[in-house]
Amino acid sequence: MLCEAPDVSGGAALHGCAQAAATDFPHVDSALLERLFVLVFIEHGTRRIRIHSLDQGP
Repeated sequence: MLCEAPDVSGGAALHGCAQAAATDFPHVDSALLERLFVLVFIEHGTRRIRIHSLDQGP
């Protein structure tokens, strides 16, 4: 799980998660000159980048 909100229910818990993580969908070029798309989650609190998926098409 990317965001573990404290014991808060409803919209407050979702708001806490929204501030803790972001999503990005960059593309990278491989050594074989293929374009690959990467779905990454960025955790701001821990400064971690988690690669979720890698695919040849968006």
